Amino acid sequence: MILTNFLICVILGFISFQDLRNRTVHLGLLIGLLLAFGYRNWLMIGSLLYMSQLFNYMFLALCSIVILVYYRIKFGSFNLIDQGIGLGDVVYLSVVAFGLYFVEYVIWFNVSLIAALLIHVLVRNQPWYRFPDHVPLAGLQSLVLIPFIFIEIPCHIC
Repeated sequence: MILTNFLICVILGFISFQDLRNRTVHLGLLIGLLLAFGYRNWLMIGSLLYMSQLFNYMFLALCSIVILVYYRIKFGSFNLIDQGIGLGDVVYLSVVAFGLYFVEYVIWFNVSLIAALLIHVLVRNQPWYRFPDHVPLAGLQSLVLIPFIFIEIPCHIC
């Protein structure tokens, strides 16, 4: 389990590096992360895990609907992918939803969004920051996810 967690953290590091450097995430890294989470889930074999994954995807769908409605009201269109949020970010959030218990996912989701916003606001005017108009969401969320991989939230509350 420790080696699997280490592998997940290495993949997250590569995702973070790629997103922060190029604003793209290679599909192979996302597939690797999905496979690593799948192996980790297979090792844990918790009956609550599958229900948690369902709740994670329902939570992600609810958040997506709220964002789509907001985007429609504010900008008058539903063209959110690649203008408001990248396709890689959507796939990344779906992959992570597969790998965490519900409570972990909701806590990570909120903490990582707040951290990404704060980091972006603090560094967007720096001369070395390459993309001042876009938040590298998957990369910043990957940095926040690394400690979450090793923090064990008691699963009876998940």
